[in-house]
Amino acid sequence: MPGPVAHMAVGLSSYILFKREQDRSRKDSFRLIITCLALSILPDFDFIPGIIANDVNKFHHGISHTLVSSVFIGELSFLILLKIELNINKYRLMVSCLCASVSHPLLDYFSADYSLPYGVPLFWPLSADYYTSPVSLFGSIEKGGKDFTSFVCSLINWNNLRSLAVELFFVLIILSVVIGIRKWQKG
Repeated sequence: MPGPVAHMAVGLSSYILFKREQDRSRKDSFRLIITCLALSILPDFDFIPGIIANDVNKFHHGISHTLVSSVFIGELSFLILLKIELNINKYRLMVSCLCASVSHPLLDYFSADYSLPYGVPLFWPLSADYYTSPVSLFGSIEKGGKDFTSFVCSLINWNNLRSLAVELFFVLIILSVVIGIRKWQKG
């Protein structure tokens, strides 16, 4: 599964791709950037209940990694931002929130996964099956340990460093494409 670097790069891209100069103040831009970044990594916060239960992976890749929950969280974030009355076009605001939130399970789908459960439950509640792409864009992050300390220590290894390097390469490609699209849109 990709680490936070790739997830947050796509969250940032969700902001950049739909931003327009005429409907953003600095304060509104900052709020939307933070929202997109948070939405892009939010599903991985399912580690927190596992840490409390002293089994870090117990809840990982559950309901938080489904398209239904991602759309729900993206829409909820959109509605909250509407209440704040940001000076942002509503359509672009909604699309930014949805792209950032839905990107997480989709990136995880396109990743190698060598730990149970394999893949992500993309179509829950329609299907309890876990899905993984036959083509992996990202390597697997090796993780283990039941308690928090052993979990953190398990993350420090050569495989994960290599996966991080691939993610950084992915980030450069995605951000270059998104910035190129933005420049092309401006004419």
